Amino acid sequence: MADTRKIPIHLGYTEKLRFRLAPINKDIMAANADYLTEAELCLDGRAAEALILPFIQQHLKKPFQDHDEINLMSFASAKRLCRDLKTTVTMLKEHFDDPNLNDLKNQVTLDMIVREDDLVEFEDASPAEIRAFIKANFSIVTDFYTRTIREIVTLINRYEAQGYRHFAISYNN
Repeated sequence: MADTRKIPIHLGYTEKLRFRLAPINKDIMAANADYLTEAELCLDGRAAEALILPFIQQHLKKPFQDHDEINLMSFASAKRLCRDLKTTVTMLKEHFDDPNLNDLKNQVTLDMIVREDDLVEFEDASPAEIRAFIKANFSIVTDFYTRTIREIVTLINRYEAQGYRHFAISYNN
């Protein structure tokens, strides 16, 4: 049977993960200081694009720009984002079959939750078998949300007192 994996997130800069949130202050915004790469939250790009970005877009003042363009989200909006993500986690855990969650659930692909080496095991699987496997392993997705929420809240708690008020969000797909 295929081995599942955690959807990668990493605190601190890494080239491998291309969806990034970095706390910024006025000096960084004015280009008088560099990003705090150790404070950058990096997420798996495919998973973040499918599972986090739709929520982020609801909290941005302008449409999301990708390809390393910087998108600003206030810490206040990020707190609301985390509340929305927590609500989604609860819904997925307690009301998985709610039709309102179908669009989100349909965004989850096998390669998000199965190690690359094990994808070959699904070459002959029917779409119904793949959906059943994803459903049986959906805790990987709720874990991804939970870890992302925890890291965002940690960054806000650590940097808000130091005058940081926004996240710079970028995605280089």
